[in-house]
Amino acid sequence: MNNTDQIRFFSEMLLRINRIYTWTYSSALELVASNCTIPALASYQSKNDTLFSQIAATESLPHRPLILSDGIGLMWICLAGDILSQPQVFLLGPVLPADAQISGITKQMQMNAMGRAQQEEVLAFLSTVPTISLTNIFQYAVMLAYTLNNEVCSISEIQMPSQKANPLPAETNEEQKQDARGNYAFQSFYLKLVEDGNLHYKELLNNYEAIGTVGKLSNRNALQNAKNTGIATVALCGRAAMQGGLPPETAYSMSDYYIQAIDSAKTITEVYAYNSEMLDDYIHKVNDYKALYDQYSKIAADADAYIDLHLTEEISIESIARVLGYSKYYFSAAFKNSTGKPVNEYIRDKRLAYAKMQLLSSDEKIAHLSERLHFISPSYFTKCFKEFTGMTPNAYRNALSRCPKK
Repeated sequence: MNNTDQIRFFSEMLLRINRIYTWTYSSALELVASNCTIPALASYQSKNDTLFSQIAATESLPHRPLILSDGIGLMWICLAGDILSQPQVFLLGPVLPADAQISGITKQMQMNAMGRAQQEEVLAFLSTVPTISLTNIFQYAVMLAYTLNNEVCSISEIQMPSQKANPLPAETNEEQKQDARGNYAFQSFYLKLVEDGNLHYKELLNNYEAIGTVGKLSNRNALQNAKNTGIATVALCGRAAMQGGLPPETAYSMSDYYIQAIDSAKTITEVYAYNSEMLDDYIHKVNDYKALYDQYSKIAADADAYIDLHLTEEISIESIARVLGYSKYYFSAAFKNSTGKPVNEYIRDKRLAYAKMQLLSSDEKIAHLSERLHFISPSYFTKCFKEFTGMTPNAYRNALSRCPKK
């Protein structure tokens, strides 16, 4: 199946499941095709200069998923790709994020001085626009990247261009300058703790006096501001962790988990709890990885990085040894001598740790997760998981989904 057939199938699936429409544009952003049959929506889309100005503001056509939004809160997924050797731009949408309120949208249209006729057009099709969580919007963006360009994209790599509600002031007063310097200093200090894997971070943060504010990232409500700030912090900490030596696959997987957890939070307290857990998790993972390099041989550290990158693929002792340039027997002996574990046991434990995160951050069926992680059967996966955590996969998922994390 070529990508033309793949994108047609994907578009049909989204249309039937969630009423999400597909819009295809040329590289000059001229409409080529759409499966939208609602005149009011097609009219609104054609007049929506905000969308196209956001695309035009990118340095080149977006070859990584780009989340677009307009003045009333509707969102689109945007991605460029080649169809029959012709560069084209695809938009999926519009959708409403799950926390959007029609009353708030109406008020926003009035604030934007939108004409009554256009307001009526917008309200006429809002009932046909699907309401989807931000997590699902991100997941569809990842699916589009794979469908269109055959690229595996992490949620952390999705771009979300910032929207400036008001022009910047011509001058900045001294108090604002001091706040900005305090902000930058604190953020740099905070991220350095992650990069260093500093286990004394709690004491150091408690003793840090010049703590600035992160900034307001949403004009809607305090919970959404906390979520947006938390998601931005996760992305920054993920990059800092990679600079500290954490393998990208591990860092991106952690980022995906915490972004989804924060997006699904119901209270500000829960958002803060996830942020606290995220900071502790990143710092300990970076510290563990640095310790691995200090304590274990280079062979073990390189093998650990390879295993992290291929957890959901077939991994054998032979394949790792071949990639690292050693014989199977020399590699096995060196690895066990360094880590205290046989290679296969180490891989199994890594996969079980990955399974814990997947059980909390997705609705993936346990049988499918077992197969994807290459356990010989769901029952064997359950047995290993219970030995690893003290709970069955179902019990683990149900127990931790009923209560916020501390």
